[in-house]
Amino acid sequence: MNKVSGPMAGNDLADFTGIPRHVSAEGCQFVALGARPVVGQVLLVLLDSTLPVAGRVRWVVEDRFALVFDAPLARSVRKTLENHGRVLGAVKLVRG
Repeated sequence: MNKVSGPMAGNDLADFTGIPRHVSAEGCQFVALGARPVVGQVLLVLLDSTLPVAGRVRWVVEDRFALVFDAPLARSVRKTLENHGRVLGAVKLVRG
């Protein structure tokens, strides 16, 4: 197993956990908890009640990153992601 130091940015061994903020049909900002992805990385957002949401990391600044979705989110999925961030906190993101 590889040892990772620092914030584990782009760690190939890590999945990611983030709190969704500023959700729109086209994308979402996340506050990273622990490891952070790298720009260009493809991720899947795992939500309990919907299919995974695929997207690509557009930018990373300190503990925040933006994910641009591959396809616009339906209103119901946006609401699920928004509510998840407010009520349950973080969501899991995995490499896509």
